[in-house]
Amino acid sequence: MLTSTSPSLHLVIITIITIIIITLDIPGLIDGASENKGLGHDFLKHIERTKMLCYIIDGASTEGRCPLQDLQSLMTELQLYDRKLLDKPGLVFVNKKDINKKFSLYENDMKEICGKIGLPCVTGSAAMKKGISELAMTLKVISDEIKQKEMKALEKMYKDDKGSDDDDDDSDDDDDDA
Repeated sequence: MLTSTSPSLHLVIITIITIIIITLDIPGLIDGASENKGLGHDFLKHIERTKMLCYIIDGASTEGRCPLQDLQSLMTELQLYDRKLLDKPGLVFVNKKDINKKFSLYENDMKEICGKIGLPCVTGSAAMKKGISELAMTLKVISDEIKQKEMKALEKMYKDDKGSDDDDDDSDDDDDDA
């Protein structure tokens, strides 16, 4: 797989309703990244801090690789580095739909595989701006789900903490009565 030497930060602004999602592009992991080949651990450490993953796959096989194998390779490297990375919410964007007919050979299989592993699959062309609205809205839905889970966890933590404070107050009252 091709890779670059540094991750790049991007800003995605969805203009239907003003929503800002900060994305970090980890340009590619080579096979063996989990064993620190290439820039493996440097890139993988960045992925540990993310809240969601968007796997961007070359659906037209422009570099002669099978898109299905590319997704499998990425997921294998993540699993070998830290199994918990695969538990992060995410989606697959199958890119380069505009390039050639090979794309259609893999599109249905990719959607089927994504369905089996529980990841939404969006297809399109970044260069032609096809599928980008759907990609952005899917990112928003996932982001909203993450925020909702975080809020529930905070509420639970607050209630649990508040409950333990109330228990402490009760025990102090008992001491006063004695």
